[in-house]
Amino acid sequence: PAGRQAKIRFMLLPARVIAQILEHLPVEALLDLANSCRVVRRVMHVHEPGGGGGGDAEYTAAGQRVWRALLRRMGWRAWQERARGSERRARVAVPRSHARLVQRLCGVDGEPELAGVVAAAPDLLFKAIYADLRADFASGGPAADASQAAGDVGERLDQLLWFGRGRLTRGADVASRRVAGAADRFEAAHSAQFARMFARGDCAGMQRAARVLEHIRDGRACIDVLAAAHPLVGSAREMPARYARVADAGARVTDSQSLGAFLDALHAVIGEHARVAALALPPPALPASALLGFVRALFAPRGLALRTLQQLYAHLRAVPVVAHVTQAAAVRSAVVAPDAAAKDVLFLETVAGAVAQLLAAARAWAAMRPVAVDAALGRRCVFAAFDDVIADYVQLERRVLGRAYAAALAQWTAATPPPPVGSSRSAPRAASFQQRLHAIEELKQRVLRVAEGAEKRGAAEDVLPHAPLSIDLCVDLLLANRDAVARLAVFAAAPPDMALRRLALDAIEAVFCALLQSVGNHIRPAFTGVVADLKQLEQAAVSSAGPVAADSGPAVYSPQSLQAEKELREKVAAVELRFVEVIHLTDLAVQLLEIYYKKDMGAFIKETDFLNICNQEKRALERAVDDSVAVGMDSVIEIVLRQTRHILDSEQRAADYHPDSGTSLALTPTLACVRAVQFLGESGAALQCMTAHKQMRDVFMGELGVRLFSVLLDNIKRFQITEPGGFQLIADLNLYYDWAATAAVDADTLRFFAALKDLANCFILAPKDLRAFLRDQYSRRTFDGVMRSEEVYDVVACRADYRAIRTQVEGHCDFM
Repeated sequence: PAGRQAKIRFMLLPARVIAQILEHLPVEALLDLANSCRVVRRVMHVHEPGGGGGGDAEYTAAGQRVWRALLRRMGWRAWQERARGSERRARVAVPRSHARLVQRLCGVDGEPELAGVVAAAPDLLFKAIYADLRADFASGGPAADASQAAGDVGERLDQLLWFGRGRLTRGADVASRRVAGAADRFEAAHSAQFARMFARGDCAGMQRAARVLEHIRDGRACIDVLAAAHPLVGSAREMPARYARVADAGARVTDSQSLGAFLDALHAVIGEHARVAALALPPPALPASALLGFVRALFAPRGLALRTLQQLYAHLRAVPVVAHVTQAAAVRSAVVAPDAAAKDVLFLETVAGAVAQLLAAARAWAAMRPVAVDAALGRRCVFAAFDDVIADYVQLERRVLGRAYAAALAQWTAATPPPPVGSSRSAPRAASFQQRLHAIEELKQRVLRVAEGAEKRGAAEDVLPHAPLSIDLCVDLLLANRDAVARLAVFAAAPPDMALRRLALDAIEAVFCALLQSVGNHIRPAFTGVVADLKQLEQAAVSSAGPVAADSGPAVYSPQSLQAEKELREKVAAVELRFVEVIHLTDLAVQLLEIYYKKDMGAFIKETDFLNICNQEKRALERAVDDSVAVGMDSVIEIVLRQTRHILDSEQRAADYHPDSGTSLALTPTLACVRAVQFLGESGAALQCMTAHKQMRDVFMGELGVRLFSVLLDNIKRFQITEPGGFQLIADLNLYYDWAATAAVDADTLRFFAALKDLANCFILAPKDLRAFLRDQYSRRTFDGVMRSEEVYDVVACRADYRAIRTQVEGHCDFM
């Protein structure tokens, strides 16, 4: 009963899950399951009546998946490929002996036709191969036949070897060992014959033996004989002088120059082996394979080339700290790297240079005549030679850069203590606000031209001394990062399936993230300090002592209060200038990073990959900068508004809006209004200079306008306003509106000033017209989103005669 329940549960599985189970079983087990289970039969019998081909697409796809998996188990490989601008096409790669078998059994010739058969009828193809090879595989090799050519026997053995890899039959391990033993004996006999011909120098005899061996294991036996016979690969007791000189050149490699001399000597040896392979082996495939095998032997764990590279690593790690680093790297190392890292930088540059030298050598091997090394396989061989060093290399690259960045930031911090609040260290007193802004703009243009390669680099201190941020430091950090990425990019050019490439790409992302974090660590203290100063001045603006306007007559200031206000204004101006410098220099640093990101990092990082750690770090830096700017601007706006409120509190007299009956009205803005607008004009101009981004500038000016509206509303509520005073108030509000209209305040914010100006008409209307006026304003939605009904009421209640006319306004009110 338990077995029946298990079978039922198996039959209820989806067809694709059943296929994933079946593709790992021996063929006999598949046949047994198909005979006992209807579901398996539907999956396996794709091209038979009642099978998956009967119209059920799910079972058809599952069955084809199983048959293709059986082909893959024999060393077959199928994939889809699409070149840019062309349609996707099916590709297939099979062992050479199997390609000839399929041609004999099915008449299929060429890759396109074979790919079509694998896509359309993998079951029929596998069954034909299985039926042909099963008997010979079970008997441990092909039957003895004196009339059969030796090459055909070798090809049959190779077909059986690939068949055995699939473990397609019961007892496949035993049969595979028997077939492998037969293949080894066959190879040994014919490779011995090849070796005898090689010793005699009989090229014709070597080619006859090689024509037999090329059919089994891709001619590996004769390739190994040729490689092992070479003095630089084999264990020859006596080495000819010309090869001894090559080995000696490898032993003397200590730097890039001596490595180049060794590679030149090695190139001559490989060229000589290419000529030998062309004479000893039949074309077209075997000579190229033999040359590649010789190159691989040189780069094998005990090969001459790999030993030479390992000796170079050991020498670089043991060499004392000397000026072997390139001049450009030495200059940057003096700025951003401690002296102890000079040896590490030398190691990194030399190893990266060695990769470039070997890749150039591989290109030369690919151009050899009469036989050449396959270009892709030669590159793979070169990169594989660095598998044993790449993990330590990328860790060292990251460690050196991290130490260099930390030392540079510490040096800047130690040499640049934070200035006291209101200090003018960031700008000499002789330099005006506009002069400093002009210097910042000149610096930005120069640095961006340098970053784009249009101008040679100069020191930023020459253009903008005493800056709160060091653009020179940011450029040094960026250039050091560019050097590290350039070194790692050499390894990132490896084939996509190599682990070395993945390690290099991960390291490139890590060093770029280190750059972003280091620039952020340089920017953050500047923002923190200037924002703290702004917060302190914000509190000082609250507690600044000043007289409140009397009911009549101008405000009276003491000399002490005038001096305190002057000092506060100077401190605010100095800190605002420093804040402007921090914003613009930070914007310049971010622009440099953006140029570097798009110009140098685009080959390694997709800008649309939002999950990439580099894109996340970049967005985090941009958000941190925006948040710091917003916090600082909030404090600047608050300082401006508190100083504006102080002007109104100290200058606005009650008599301005409640004049004596005998006073003649000039209907010009009051002195308090004029002074406030003058101050707002100066502060607004400074605010607009704080950022080069129009969108952000509009946001800040809009915020200033909205908060100023609240200040004006509070100022109105302080007074009792008569009809003549209402005309005076309208004159003031017209001036505030004109300031808002010319200060780049957005249209939505301008509505606040227009609504307040319209509402001020309530002070000059007769009481009997006031209710109709307000109803008209509400019907036109003048106050929607501007003032609550309670705020409108509070303004109307500022009429000097409101107590007397209150019932005329509030009675049966349906709009307030």
